[in-house]
Amino acid sequence: DRVDLTLLHSPPCVPGARWNEGCIGNPAQDLVYPRLCHCSAPEPCEMMRQQWKALEELYAAGRTRAIGVSNFCDACLQCIASTATVAPHVNQFQLHAGMPGADPAGLVSATARGGARVQAYRPLAHGEHSLLRDPTVAAIGRSHGKSAAQVALRWVLQHGHPLVTSSESEGHMRSDLDVFDWSLSQHEMRVLDALDTSQDV
Repeated sequence: DRVDLTLLHSPPCVPGARWNEGCIGNPAQDLVYPRLCHCSAPEPCEMMRQQWKALEELYAAGRTRAIGVSNFCDACLQCIASTATVAPHVNQFQLHAGMPGADPAGLVSATARGGARVQAYRPLAHGEHSLLRDPTVAAIGRSHGKSAAQVALRWVLQHGHPLVTSSESEGHMRSDLDVFDWSLSQHEMRVLDALDTSQDV
């Protein structure tokens, strides 16, 4: 049997650390390592290299069509690149309008430098997040006869990124697919690129 994609999820950060800030945490809360560490520190870097080697073996054996990572920052990507024989095909991380910018924390650029594709998860933020209630997003949607959710999904797609969504509603699933036969204008893309809903959470 073969799967389409196998991901190495979330680098080994210390408890309470934020991966998009370099995985730097409080050493007093560090239950794994005896000191402050981050993605490029020897211990977590070696763990990632070993895990990545296992994925490379799966890929070489034809057990998976592609291998990738999830929530990897630039330091994590550089760590595994130093010994990898196969570069990640995908870096999956949270990406949506309102973060703000089209390249939050430089993750899109870092992923591109490593030759991987971005795959956006939570392209609608957190569902009830202010992104879907934002008046700018809603106004753009009305001008196209689309919902705020459809505008948010279209923004990701127009930046050239595949995305993943989840829903238990058949109606939402159908709506999520209605994003391919229309497009946002360059002006609308710039407006959404500049949108910042992070303070409204």
